[in-house]
Amino acid sequence: MKERYGNYFMIESYSKIEKKSIPKRWIVVILGFFGAFNIYAMRVNLSVAMVAMVQQPVDYEITNTSSIACIELIRPIKKSDQLTPAPEREGDFEWSASTQAVILGSFFYGYVITQIPGGNISEKYGAKWLLAIAVLTTSVFTLITPFAAWWGVYPLIFVRMIEGLSEGVTFPALYALVGRWAPKVERSRMSAIIVSGSDFGSVVTFALSGLICATLGWPFVFYIFGILGIIWTAFWLWLVYETPESHPSITEEEIKLIQYGRDDKVWERSATPWKSMLTSKYVWAMIIVHFGLSWGFYTFLTELPTYMARILHFDIKRMSNFRGMRLFLYISKQYI
Repeated sequence: MKERYGNYFMIESYSKIEKKSIPKRWIVVILGFFGAFNIYAMRVNLSVAMVAMVQQPVDYEITNTSSIACIELIRPIKKSDQLTPAPEREGDFEWSASTQAVILGSFFYGYVITQIPGGNISEKYGAKWLLAIAVLTTSVFTLITPFAAWWGVYPLIFVRMIEGLSEGVTFPALYALVGRWAPKVERSRMSAIIVSGSDFGSVVTFALSGLICATLGWPFVFYIFGILGIIWTAFWLWLVYETPESHPSITEEEIKLIQYGRDDKVWERSATPWKSMLTSKYVWAMIIVHFGLSWGFYTFLTELPTYMARILHFDIKRMSNFRGMRLFLYISKQYI
């Protein structure tokens, strides 16, 4: 089979070489997938852990089930038709709903600041080390999150803001690496695989965090995912290189495959057409649509676990499973 790259024809003889070992560009993709997985795992774990961290005030459970939907998913109800006090949920902190909202949102205070600078830094200084430093920083601060919470609300907010600042540069760095490592005909596929890591990270984290909180305790949600992030950083620094040309063991055939069709002018710095962008109706349409999508997605991502626990009275295990299933169906729809 032959593939065409501009005026070049690549012969399938390269596939024989690929069979001997994993192509280096796909090592970047595999580690990029797990990097995105860890990034989102450390982003959303607090949403589930918050349910176990906070002492819920004594409320009342409705024992008349006639007006309750999905009653089988709610904690067991007595046969009496009276209101009876529900047992207080265990937790280490007495935070109000508004305090919890500020803590959950503090990640994004830092996240919005570093995304555009992250792209510029990736182009100027390299994406490999930027991503490694960002994930390592997030991992370390994830590990100390329980200690910050025990110290006080403001230290916890500070820790989450630092995590947001660090994660803001991660996806610009990943996209920059894809631009350097992806052959033209594989660029969309490689990008999709890497980005899907964030979706799977959300699903798995929601499913596992409730189980971890119920069995080991909520601090282990942060310990486990923080350690996984540090392990990932070590593999990333060991196996990934900034460009194909700098890799010591890549084959000449793979370098040629990546270089064919690559436009090096993309990496030449040019003036940003701000006026044309800001006056373009298409740009604004894209901004509005993406703003609405992100607003809804991140609201559900951060607030739904608390809502399901406090208002719908799901226990933490079932809440995590339900939330993970919902995210899985949402993600599956995108790939169908």
